[in-house]
Amino acid sequence: LPGENIVIALVQKMAKTKVLAGENSGETLPHINIVKDIKQEDNKQGKLTLTNDFAINKNNFFVVAFIQNTQTLAITSTVNITLQ
Repeated sequence: LPGENIVIALVQKMAKTKVLAGENSGETLPHINIVKDIKQEDNKQGKLTLTNDFAINKNNFFVVAFIQNTQTLAITSTVNITLQ
């Protein structure tokens, strides 16, 4: 619709980082819902392609899609999609 964009994001559910330096050196820190790729519809054809340069464990990823107003940036609709 005019004044709205479709946005999709590839999201990793969980990851861990082993900290090698600094105040958390030696710790392993958990992370949740990490956006690995995000695309916004700009071609008005309703097609978006997410890319990845890494192996995906489908159980640890999902896709979020939402409609966003281009003026106010309000999000008017969302959906989570499980990878199969």
